[in-house]
Amino acid sequence: MVPGGSPPGGCAGGGRGATPVCAPLWAAARAGIRVSATGGIGGVHPGGRPDVSADLMELSRTQGLLVCSGPKSIVDPAATAERLEELGVTLAGYGVSRLPFFLAREAPVELEHRVDTPEEAAAVLAVAIGLDTRSTILLCNPIAPEFAMDAAEVAAVTRRCEERADREGVRGRDLTPFLLACLAEDTDDRSLEANLALLESNAALAGAVAFASVADGPTGARSG
Repeated sequence: MVPGGSPPGGCAGGGRGATPVCAPLWAAARAGIRVSATGGIGGVHPGGRPDVSADLMELSRTQGLLVCSGPKSIVDPAATAERLEELGVTLAGYGVSRLPFFLAREAPVELEHRVDTPEEAAAVLAVAIGLDTRSTILLCNPIAPEFAMDAAEVAAVTRRCEERADREGVRGRDLTPFLLACLAEDTDDRSLEANLALLESNAALAGAVAFASVADGPTGARSG
């Protein structure tokens, strides 16, 4: 995993590797791309873990709209939503009023904002650009019901994986990929299949929002 909070170091090294969402979000903004998509964002890990994803800080200082399926199912959804609110990041549900929770349809976290069409999402982005709001709008698109996993099952598997991480001394930037791999292993790859399904859905929605942004075009923003 390439550290997402330090793109210069990663680029200077000349190597290859996966990054958290904060790195492509940073790069997209500098290329003038206002709309992008990912699977789920990082967040605040539960319990006494000091691990907080660098995604949150980048979301607080990068203008644009990011389609996601909420925070990854391995983090604390309520603590993550609260931290995003503190950082001034707008959370909007797409067709839902509760926070999507990656592999599960929702977490018990009520959302203040909701949009129901790509055009409505594009309108929120246009206002943010017009007001020069320097943070990302998180458009939270829930996983389709036919691919969603049971929330209780996901929570139970995540707890087992966290216990395994503690036993093996996994910390810091290695924790998220370890937990996601453990989830896939313990669910016979059902979590991976769900992840791929929500990625496809989020990419399609981001394309629709980008198209609506270009069609409206009052801000002159580039979308991609």
